[in-house]
Amino acid sequence: MRIKIIVLNNLALIAYLVICIVLLPVYQYDIAPDAISYISIANDYAEGDFSNALNAYWSPLISWLLVPFILFKVSTVLAFKMVLILFGFLSYREFIQIIRNAILTFDSFIRSIIEWAVLPLFCFFALCNLTPDLLSIYFILRYFNLLLNKQAHENRWQAVKLGLVCALACFAKSYNLVFILPHFIIYSFIQFRKKEGRLSNSAITLGVIFNFFNCMDEYVKYKIWETHLQHQRSI
Repeated sequence: MRIKIIVLNNLALIAYLVICIVLLPVYQYDIAPDAISYISIANDYAEGDFSNALNAYWSPLISWLLVPFILFKVSTVLAFKMVLILFGFLSYREFIQIIRNAILTFDSFIRSIIEWAVLPLFCFFALCNLTPDLLSIYFILRYFNLLLNKQAHENRWQAVKLGLVCALACFAKSYNLVFILPHFIIYSFIQFRKKEGRLSNSAITLGVIFNFFNCMDEYVKYKIWETHLQHQRSI
């Protein structure tokens, strides 16, 4: 009975996996121009050529995730698909969790309709869109789910987790910083008002971790740009 309940509660996730596994051979060799750049960077990392792997334009996270597959001689296009299917599953799970926990005014039937309605979108992004968009979606949804968790407001370790998720979101797609930073500032301000003028330890911890990783990212991009200018002057 317990297994039956678990299956029914996760039926949409199971359907996602089945659809992706069945259609993977059909879309196995479908590739996009952006994916070629990410794969090329992943090959540079796998070969230890870090001077060429570091790139100020392409966000690095998807390339980092492809490196283990390259080292084990797995087809890079297939590896790209496998990573996207995994993050599609994680993103879909986070989306369902938000729907079930946050949208309290809808009954279970409406929530089920919403869950099943977005299923084709996650399948499409996993199989036909070879970009890090699904990674970005996962970390943004995870960010919201952690904010909805009341423990994140008081528990420092939850704040550490939230800060890491924010940093990884920016490593997945650098423009996530444009969204997360103002949102986090507004969120912290609201928490500041609720605490009657006292900023919680969790908010401070989150801010420190988040800004450390992003400052590191910006520093690397600056050094790449500086090296590029020096190379141009030497020509």
